[in-house]
Amino acid sequence: MDVLTSLLKSIISLMKIKKIPALFLSTLLFSGLALFSCEPKDTSEDSFIPTRFALDVPESISQVPSTSTQRVAEGYEYQVYPNLRSMVKTGEHAGEYVEGIIQEVRSNHLDLALEFAVIGEADGRTKHGLITKEVTRGGKTYEYELMMTDDDGAPALQILWNEKPLEGIAIFSPYDMDRTDVDKQGGLYRVDYKEGTDAFDKSMLVQFSLPVEGTDSTGFDNLKMFFAQNGDVVQLYGNVNIPNFDNNGKVGIQTAYVAKAVNGKAVAEVWYPSPEDADATTSPALSADLTPGYLNNSGVVGAGPDAPSDFGTNITDLSSLSPYAPKDVQAISLGFILE
Repeated sequence: MDVLTSLLKSIISLMKIKKIPALFLSTLLFSGLALFSCEPKDTSEDSFIPTRFALDVPESISQVPSTSTQRVAEGYEYQVYPNLRSMVKTGEHAGEYVEGIIQEVRSNHLDLALEFAVIGEADGRTKHGLITKEVTRGGKTYEYELMMTDDDGAPALQILWNEKPLEGIAIFSPYDMDRTDVDKQGGLYRVDYKEGTDAFDKSMLVQFSLPVEGTDSTGFDNLKMFFAQNGDVVQLYGNVNIPNFDNNGKVGIQTAYVAKAVNGKAVAEVWYPSPEDADATTSPALSADLTPGYLNNSGVVGAGPDAPSDFGTNITDLSSLSPYAPKDVQAISLGFILE
């Protein structure tokens, strides 16, 4: 099995986390309302629950994968870049997951209760929610914390944030949010989101660490992706680790990338390093005449040093971006911040 088929199979599997907020929260938080008494009111303006916790990534570089391998006759570049776009979507979905949860908490006025309980539709288990003000976690003070635990006390979700400017961390366990999701038992996702800080209008760092069966040659275990937006331009870079992939006799491979995008256009460069490498950029996925790749919302429109005439330098210059060191992504370790 080649690396592209491996990537596509893992991407489709990981995209299943999208179902959790839709099924879990859209129907279940209403049951939580019955567990406390308060007068409903419009909290659209005065709620301290954020309205967002994710960066909107242009479709030109982030799309839901299809079950097709997207192979066409033109060449290998027409497989590499569309698969990258699907991989990026898995990172974006982690932010969307968290954003979906906080929007349900906000729209169902659970900020008025501070403490609530809901019943998981998929696993039928009680999830307990607690909103605490002014907490210190990991040596940093936050204005708010939302903590959800399974009925046995296992942490399922933690969101820490400050309001102005909006800055926060979200950590969640897919298995403890839904105990039927046994394939992800022991796995964690983390999203760090900021607005109006550092050098960007918005930024989002997504990481996950998931279990992979020893015989699964296609499974991702670790992912780390950074997204940042200034104006209309989104820049992004990151790595995913496939620990059991047969890489020409060596076990394990990563996909590493850098990209810039605006609505309708994106430019990307891709590498396939070994997980123990210190520098991802020594293992290009494509030859120099097919790097970088140019994409629109429909697919690849070109590849190589010469950009299409309608692609501006605001996205074609990738020189300031680099992926993470593969060995660091391989060693990712995540946990809830409980002290």
